[in-house]
Amino acid sequence: MPARLTTAAEACKTGPAKGKFNELATMLPLYYEARGWDPEGRPTAATKERLSL
Repeated sequence: MPARLTTAAEACKTGPAKGKFNELATMLPLYYEARGWDPEGRPTAATKERLSL
């Protein structure tokens, strides 16, 4: 991913998100957990078993 998406160093300059910072670091772990993935983004053993993989 581009650095602008992986760091919160710069606020959005235009649009509805103007002045807001990227929250990917907060959201990504929650997404991985909801999908049944480990912190590295890989399916857990339980997820693989559930999906018969």
